[in-house]
Amino acid sequence: MRNTASLTLIFASFFLAVVAVFVNSPALFYMATAMIGTIVAAKLQARFAVRSLKFTRTAPAMSVIGEPVTVSLAVESESRFTRPLLLIEDQLPNRMVKDWVRFPVPVAPSYQQPVQVQYQIRPLRRGLFKWSDVSVQGTDALGLSSAELLHPAGQTEMKILPAPIPFELNLTLLHGAGYDDTTTQRNSANSLDARGVREFALGDQVRHIHWPSTARTSRLMVRDFESQAGSRATVLIQRAPGTDLGEQHSSLDQMCGHAAFLIEQLLPRCSHIQLSIPTDFVSPNNPLLPFLDALAELRADGPSLAAELNHALTDPDGPGRIYLFLSVQDPDLPSALRQTEAHSVQAFVYRAEAFAPAARATSAADPSYIQRLRESGAAIQILDSGGVR
Repeated sequence: MRNTASLTLIFASFFLAVVAVFVNSPALFYMATAMIGTIVAAKLQARFAVRSLKFTRTAPAMSVIGEPVTVSLAVESESRFTRPLLLIEDQLPNRMVKDWVRFPVPVAPSYQQPVQVQYQIRPLRRGLFKWSDVSVQGTDALGLSSAELLHPAGQTEMKILPAPIPFELNLTLLHGAGYDDTTTQRNSANSLDARGVREFALGDQVRHIHWPSTARTSRLMVRDFESQAGSRATVLIQRAPGTDLGEQHSSLDQMCGHAAFLIEQLLPRCSHIQLSIPTDFVSPNNPLLPFLDALAELRADGPSLAAELNHALTDPDGPGRIYLFLSVQDPDLPSALRQTEAHSVQAFVYRAEAFAPAARATSAADPSYIQRLRESGAAIQILDSGGVR
């Protein structure tokens, strides 16, 4: 808008100068020349105002989807001249869907005196996001002209972890993962002999603390019961190409959120949990964190769900109880399910059309496909396809 106005004034000034020549009016000519000079000077000031700037960005390396994130930008001038107010806008990745963005008020950087500004975002998509540039918009002192320029602010990486999305989980589905569906967990623990001790984990009962080991190691240790120590679980999420449906909140995002909640429930009951992709680290203080970290980078570029299930069945220690998440029909999955033990597979199914109406024909929630899965030995539960709350 400002550039259009300044161009209009320039053309008007040139027209006025031409008229001054025709009417032989020196005063009018000088006035027109002064107007042109003022506008050109304003344009130069606006262009110089957005140059010779240095930016440093500070952002958390990790956050959780849906939580506010504060990003700081430090800007300083590398030239000794007074700048008008500048408007700074960070060039966030387009893939980082944002519920809201709060940018800072305009600032006027000083020479070698960093000015700190902050803004907040609420990311709505998990993943590893990278960005570098900052957009700077400046004007002249009179506000006649504006200029915009991109500046590097250093490569920034931020990993957005999926937030566990609670759903109605029948605890009897955890049978085989450290839970006895014929008794309560309390009675089950009392009726079993401890086969060893391990470090205290979230969900363990205080009465199971093994005090001699705790005193010897200076860490809380609990008795490890056989049903828990030998239990295993495998969580497989559909991630074949073309199976991630939807835009802002996709089927893969929803499955990762539900899988995070399931893993959270399994952790106190399992000695080993296998995910679609391996976890990169171990966190004694937060055992769920490595799984959230792996889920954050899960993309629809992997093998079919049937292929992953067949691979899990080759594990020498066995896959334990298997939990599947899928929204699109996998034609090879029923035959792969027949290779599993009876009642060892729980499939969480989504209606594909809730994410992409055109995918109705291939939805895993189709009654005929559900029947094929059941006949192959899988227990079925249809989950909600809603977005972030």
